Amino acid sequence: MDHILYSAEDFARDESYLRYYFHLNAEDVAYWQDWISRHPEKLDVIVSADHLIALLTLSLPEDEFQTEYDRLLKAIGAGALPSQQGQPAIPFTPLRRNKRRGIQWAAAILACLLLGAWWLWFSNKGSRQHEAPLAGMVQQVNDSQKRVEYRLEDGTLITLEPGARLRFLRHFPANQREIYLEGDAFFKVSKDPNRPFYIYCNGLVTHVLGTSFSIRTDKLSRRTEVSVRTGKVEVYREQKSDGVILSPNQKVIYEEDRRQFKVTLADVPLPIIAEENTADISPVDAGQRDQNPSEQAASLSALIRSIKETYGITIEVENEHLLHCHFAGDISDLNLFDKLDAICKSINATYEVKGVGILIRGEGCSPSVE
Repeated sequence: MDHILYSAEDFARDESYLRYYFHLNAEDVAYWQDWISRHPEKLDVIVSADHLIALLTLSLPEDEFQTEYDRLLKAIGAGALPSQQGQPAIPFTPLRRNKRRGIQWAAAILACLLLGAWWLWFSNKGSRQHEAPLAGMVQQVNDSQKRVEYRLEDGTLITLEPGARLRFLRHFPANQREIYLEGDAFFKVSKDPNRPFYIYCNGLVTHVLGTSFSIRTDKLSRRTEVSVRTGKVEVYREQKSDGVILSPNQKVIYEEDRRQFKVTLADVPLPIIAEENTADISPVDAGQRDQNPSEQAASLSALIRSIKETYGITIEVENEHLLHCHFAGDISDLNLFDKLDAICKSINATYEVKGVGILIRGEGCSPSVE
């Protein structure tokens, strides 16, 4: 089968890809690193495959693995997988871990997934969130009333809000980096394509390759927000396939009660800065760094073009006559929404945030007569 046609499940059950994922064979590692670099359009599928393998192989310690495994066998009925579309049940042979348990377990449990037993294995875990194993883990807690910065061994910078708590391995493994967060924090993740970065918080997983973003939680409303400053991140529910991919100046709001993702603009969109030239930006003063050149005596058409380029945000007008309007004034020191307020007020218009874009409404102006 051509790899370009692979789904996440195909990658996750491919023995060569599994050897690459677990760094068991140098030739496989070299092959897949080269293949992935030549097929960036498959990155989302690769990310999903890696997440699937990670869930299957890293979720349980040895003793709990056997307990959950025995529970799975009992749930699906005396060691037989449930039948699919009228087909007879398939005998299930017990699996024991060995030195290459990662590949064997991934392949075996993936078979369960493809045959319909995946949901049973996770439903037996109830509504319990993904819990970090305590062995070998470091805990970092901000007990102060101020933000505290903490730098990981890989160079990742984390700004913890008061009351926030982190748990992580002192030394990350060769294939991925995992962080368990309680509370609010801002992350500037160090790039490492061979070790994707995962953050588990409030039942959500945030996956990045190298970017800066913030995570905020509200325990009372069971609401979680992830807002992206630079780069891109993937956010999805633990043990589920649904989720979203966010770009700079976008955020997602997830409400646990409704089990829904809502993607919209960040609270204070900021000018997009090339990541390699971005200093360590903390959430404390991020909102104060919206400095653009002076914009004076410009047409609305030119202003919209400038804002698109500066913020990476799509702006549409309801009425093309709006593009004939002109604005005179210095708004370079204002944030995006204050700029739009000033512009719209001067031309008798209004604006509305629509998802991750902006719509300007108004009657517009008459074309200038030369």
